[in-house]
Amino acid sequence: MVAEFHTSPSSEGEVGERSEPGGGAVGHRSRTPPSTPDLIRGHLSPAEEGEELKDRRVKRAAFAKKLAKRLRKQPTDAEKRLWYFLHKKQLDGLRFKRQEPIGKFVADFVCPSLRLVIEVDGGQHGVEVEKDAARTAWLESQGYIVIRFWNNEVMNNIEGVLATIREEVATLKAMRTAPPSTSLRSATSPSEEGEG
Repeated sequence: MVAEFHTSPSSEGEVGERSEPGGGAVGHRSRTPPSTPDLIRGHLSPAEEGEELKDRRVKRAAFAKKLAKRLRKQPTDAEKRLWYFLHKKQLDGLRFKRQEPIGKFVADFVCPSLRLVIEVDGGQHGVEVEKDAARTAWLESQGYIVIRFWNNEVMNNIEGVLATIREEVATLKAMRTAPPSTSLRSATSPSEEGEG
């Protein structure tokens, strides 16, 4: 289960609020036009924009931390079961964190050293396929590898789940220790150059 949080809209133009030129909410247009070009276009000065973005990031980080803490206190049965095998460096000596904020998401389990995210999904994820795909794509764009398991897999086949995680860990460790490729290829292969 990946938790996603959203900042609720407010009258101050927070994330999620849409407004018409003039500052009114969608469907509520102001009868008097704005007095400055910036208000007409809805732009902030670069300094104001930077401060607003910074404020949003701080609010999101604080919210993510609170959400992660709450989720740690209320794990699903499947999360409890998998955590039993992941905590205290029991899986190949790797340190895992649970309910870890990453961007706007809270991932079930994360191995920071390998940038590996493990998700345990309940039935609701069967209908949230597009949201899960978008989350996975975002996490991968941040350099994470994401593995997903269904709750019933964790509860009924923990050895298979652990074997899959170990295979991914071995692959990631091999990628980290493999020397860079030194093979140089010519722009054209001999078969493209022809005979003679």
